[in-house]
Amino acid sequence: MALAKGLTDLCVQGGFRLTKWMSNSKEVLASIPSDDRAPELKSLDLNQQGIPISRALGVQWSPQTDMLKFEVTPVKRDHTRRGLLSVVCSLFDPLGFVAPFVLPAKMLLQDICRKGLGWDEPIDDASLQIWQRWLCELERLKEWGVQRCVKSDLFAEVVDRQLHVFSDASDTGYGMCAYLRQKDKEGNLQVSLIFARSRVAPLKYTSIPRLELTAATMAARLTSMILFELDVKEVFYWSDSQTVLKYISNDTRRFKAFVANRVSVILDLTNINQWHYVNTHDNPADEASRGQRIDDFLSNKRWTNGPDFLYRSSEEWYTPQDHIASIDDDPELKRVCNVVVERNHACFVDDLIDRCSSYSKLKRVVGTVIKFTKKVRARCRSESVCCHLTVDNLKAAETLILSHEQNRHFEAELKALTSGSEKEINSVMRKSPLRTLDPMLRGGLIVVGGRLRRADLPEETKHQIVIPKSSPVARLIVLETHKSLGHMGKSAILVRLWKKYWVVGAGTIIRSIVGKCTICRKYQAKRGEQKMAALPIERVTSDRPPFDHTGIDMFGPFEIKRGRSIVKRYGLILTCLATRAIHLEILHSADSDSCLNALRRFLCRRGSISSIRSDNGTNFVGTERTLREALKAWNKSDIPDWLAQRGITWEFNPPAASHFGGIWEAMIRVVRKVMNGILKEQTMRLDDEGLATLMCEIENVVNERP
Repeated sequence: MALAKGLTDLCVQGGFRLTKWMSNSKEVLASIPSDDRAPELKSLDLNQQGIPISRALGVQWSPQTDMLKFEVTPVKRDHTRRGLLSVVCSLFDPLGFVAPFVLPAKMLLQDICRKGLGWDEPIDDASLQIWQRWLCELERLKEWGVQRCVKSDLFAEVVDRQLHVFSDASDTGYGMCAYLRQKDKEGNLQVSLIFARSRVAPLKYTSIPRLELTAATMAARLTSMILFELDVKEVFYWSDSQTVLKYISNDTRRFKAFVANRVSVILDLTNINQWHYVNTHDNPADEASRGQRIDDFLSNKRWTNGPDFLYRSSEEWYTPQDHIASIDDDPELKRVCNVVVERNHACFVDDLIDRCSSYSKLKRVVGTVIKFTKKVRARCRSESVCCHLTVDNLKAAETLILSHEQNRHFEAELKALTSGSEKEINSVMRKSPLRTLDPMLRGGLIVVGGRLRRADLPEETKHQIVIPKSSPVARLIVLETHKSLGHMGKSAILVRLWKKYWVVGAGTIIRSIVGKCTICRKYQAKRGEQKMAALPIERVTSDRPPFDHTGIDMFGPFEIKRGRSIVKRYGLILTCLATRAIHLEILHSADSDSCLNALRRFLCRRGSISSIRSDNGTNFVGTERTLREALKAWNKSDIPDWLAQRGITWEFNPPAASHFGGIWEAMIRVVRKVMNGILKEQTMRLDDEGLATLMCEIENVVNERP
């Protein structure tokens, strides 16, 4: 993203070479205020805080000559690893114009790091001499310059634009450079450097072919960002490594992970036909991979204007077929032994079902296979296909999976329903496990019939898809439903399943999955029981609105992330003593004010209530006292009498008698059960927003109980 930002910022400031193909610089100068047309260099103020680049080393624009140059005023730093890094990083060169000159300084920093020097330790004499020599050469960088506009004033209308990207690597570094080749209607040619990048080789030894492949990968990635800014249709990639070109063009061999991963990235971003061979002596990226002294850099016209062969006709360019060598003995080849394995599966879907651990993953894998098949067919027809899975892809994958399973287990039923013969259907259904479901065909799948065809329900709920009991897909669907409900029990799973599926023998599958679930067995272990007293009248009164009699309790704390710190949050549960419905609030602290604010939010959402029961916690006692004082103040105000005299009765359980609040303690147990089930599915620490969302999801799951 640094490239995109650099391109955008420089275009805004008017100092970028690629400013939408301006025909001449006079248009730019005409748009500049007169007081800005000074003969001296003007800094490109790209810092949003108003700090000009000229305080360090940076690219600058001369409005008088319409050229990009470098202002060299190096800041003195200590001769330490930290000081050297500060000076090198202060060179503002977002487009990499002076990458060959900067690479030796980066190599020096790497050598210092290899020697194990600390950040503030003085460097040795040999490194100091190299550094001082580079600083002296840095002052001559002001002699280098390049035209800001990539289109010459003498150019006529441009009829052809090409982007040529070169990559190269050496034992010290690797780099890339990109050139824009333009041709006008009169046949004039112009090649301009628009972007470059150089990097030092890793500290760990890496072979030259691997570094060449890394350079090609970097070139492909950076070119994709360049093409996002430029309107260029034709792109050429050049490399002087025959091995890399063979890697890219190979489609029969398997490589080790390092090579395979980078080749995959290159093939995703580029086309095989775009890669070409270039002789080492004609590769300008050689400067970016080896570095140059200032004298060589200032006299190097190939770096700025591109190689000579780009100024000739394309028929005289290199062709990769004449220079690619064989890689049969390459050490990067992955040795593969042919093994014949007999399998009983008649379809690849069976193999995928056995390999996938969840139903959603199975759908994604099958959807990817379908997408790949369409993509291959579309290439033959020269059509474009989206590379991302869509909802339609997942629906098609699910239809394929369920159709396959029904064909395996309900073959006779499918044939009978497809034929449409009532006599054949009746004959088959007498012995079929589907005889009580009034089965019918919808979209090639067997669904439940029944008498709800005119009901105001979703179509998939009225006619659920029938899934065989012995199918492994049934277990995957039930397992995913069990996890999505926060590890709820059989009734909740059945209610969720019936919205879309009808699993034959679902109860047996659910008991098997819940019984083997580690989370359920851990948090649902049976505890000791005791005989309880008669229920209070609030528990058995059903003629009052929900939450008219409410039980309240706190639970937690929960550690969440806020910035870089960890803070505690508490949960407040308010449960209706009659209907067992719950309402969850989040407390930022356990004091009375936080509890009272949560209670006010509850009253605003649920309406006024008659009584509250809670244990004898100090925060609740403080809340009751504050509320009582507030009610006294209400009586003195001008609020209508019927509202002013309406109070809330707050009753406390005896101290140290938690069993008196079994109603809310049981609901806290249900909340913790769902919470533990959901939190076990992810490992990241929550923030305030995530905790609030989690509480709403838990409240929804608990209140959906039958």
